[in-house]
Amino acid sequence: MRPANGPRLITHTGQKLELIEKAGIDVIICVSFDRDFAAIPARDFVSSILVKKIGVKEIVVGYDYTFGHTGKGH
Repeated sequence: MRPANGPRLITHTGQKLELIEKAGIDVIICVSFDRDFAAIPARDFVSSILVKKIGVKEIVVGYDYTFGHTGKGH
């Protein structure tokens, strides 16, 4: 939310996209993380974005992973 206060990037976006392509990844979705995006509740993120827009059927994450507004998705 405050890029000037964040850590410096190790790899810039263009480099990341090149590395991802070289790794054989076919599709990547880049979304600007802003206040509006950060405010999306976990349930809405899953149903509206992951399922309806992207078509995700299954997702695997680490045991302590959270997502959605205030990390309520787990």
